[in-house]
Amino acid sequence: MDFNRIVDKLESTDWSLIMNMEDANEAADNFNTILEMAINENTSYVVPKRSDRVIKPWITPGLMKCQKHRDNLHLEARRNPDNTLIQITYKRYRNFLYALQRKLKTEYENNQIQQNKDNPKKVVENAQKYM
Repeated sequence: MDFNRIVDKLESTDWSLIMNMEDANEAADNFNTILEMAINENTSYVVPKRSDRVIKPWITPGLMKCQKHRDNLHLEARRNPDNTLIQITYKRYRNFLYALQRKLKTEYENNQIQQNKDNPKKVVENAQKYM
């Protein structure tokens, strides 16, 4: 949302028509219409890339960066299948990331159970969700 452009649009609008209206409801409707049009004209919607969206609640932004790094290492390992250093680096990082993901998921599940320990219905829902 570009607030400066919205302000400029509203400043350049002729408000005398609304100010001279007899019916307050009609004036309010016209005011809202002008305001909505100014906002809609100066608002852009950005859809985040698929790789930037968090799909699961235990995936943190840092973990997403680690996943991107793992993917880059995988590409490098596939480009250089004869380079053992790159192969070992990729495999170690992949295994490290897998263990980290399991740990974060387990911690998240335990945290959810602890938060809802007084609500049996939520405990059962969480248990079914994670099994």
